Amino acid sequence: MSRSVCWLLAAACALSACGSPDRELIERRVSGVRAARSGDLLVSCGEEGEVSVRRGGLDAPVIYRERGLPLYACAVSGPHYAAWAGLDGKITLFSAAAGKPAARFMAGEWSVLDLRFSPDGRCLASAGLDGAVKIWSVPSGRLYRELKRNNFPVRSLSFSPDGRYLAGAGYDSMAVLWDLKDGRAVKAISAGMEGALETVAFSPSGLLAYGGQGRTIKVWEPLTGRLVCSLEGRFGANVSLAFSPDSGKLLSGDMSGNLTVWDLDGCSVSRKLAAGPGPVNSVSFLPGGNSVLAASGGEVRVIQLR
Repeated sequence: MSRSVCWLLAAACALSACGSPDRELIERRVSGVRAARSGDLLVSCGEEGEVSVRRGGLDAPVIYRERGLPLYACAVSGPHYAAWAGLDGKITLFSAAAGKPAARFMAGEWSVLDLRFSPDGRCLASAGLDGAVKIWSVPSGRLYRELKRNNFPVRSLSFSPDGRYLAGAGYDSMAVLWDLKDGRAVKAISAGMEGALETVAFSPSGLLAYGGQGRTIKVWEPLTGRLVCSLEGRFGANVSLAFSPDSGKLLSGDMSGNLTVWDLDGCSVSRKLAAGPGPVNSVSFLPGGNSVLAASGGEVRVIQLR
């Protein structure tokens, strides 16, 4: 299991809290970062098992803290909810309004590798080392649906922008699309590359991208199966992806510490950046699409793209 520390920053506070230099160091000893679409909720969690919740930015006071077993996944839903999970398979759902956990529940006996809130915040999806993908109701934490897949670990999840579909990618080199109305797998796309898939991401316009241990990133129209772009990287495996707010660009982070900005109109490289030493385990666009949060080599940075 790779070292996991996740910082989740709300988009509304990120630029003001993090500053504006081209590449500003935000926090050391961090390997993952994600950004909420709205609100000012910030949550940090890591392999030391400590969780800290802040409201208002990086310098804001901690409103909640706890310590437990190592954590491998974090998620945030606007200003309302956060969630974390890890080694023991237990998911904690935190209510910002109450200032304390709203529910704790077991996803299973195996570690949780990824968590994602639905766009409307009413559901939380979890992916496990045992290949289980489960949908939980928010805020009750009740199991709503379990999605069928094989026993290969599922490494990454992403909801479609309308919340109807969930995509999952994992160690069997397959990207699977489920219809959440009935739980059916409506599409399974082979990566056509050796090794595991590490990351999957929906764009705001509904395109689906995935990448992994192979150097190729593929962008699809998920329901038709039409290939939109095949993007050939030059460095290590791709481990993180994020679309720009206008869906026109795709940001990828690889194992070698490189960030690549892809122009999807021409399926070509727009810009290359160095995020830091080590794998870029997570990337997120900040509001406006002109800057991103990236985690690489134990450091989180704000990087300006223009």
